[in-house]
Amino acid sequence: MEQIDDFLYRDERILHFTNSTDHAISWYEFAQEIITITQSSVHIEPCTSSEYPTKAKRPIMSLLRNNSDIQLEDWRESLE
Repeated sequence: MEQIDDFLYRDERILHFTNSTDHAISWYEFAQEIITITQSSVHIEPCTSSEYPTKAKRPIMSLLRNNSDIQLEDWRESLE
């Protein structure tokens, strides 16, 4: 926790923090893992940001990725 506190207080930018990944994952992959864990029969299709309109402006490529020095548990483990 001390490592996280130091990280948060030394940087005044807006930070997005996520669990560790072996590669950047899409929101589709994230949702698919939740469906697998919950054994849901829901079917989803991947789409581009432009195919998913929202009122808020979104980046063209929105991936979950941890580029910090602080490594948390794998994102799949945190879902369980």
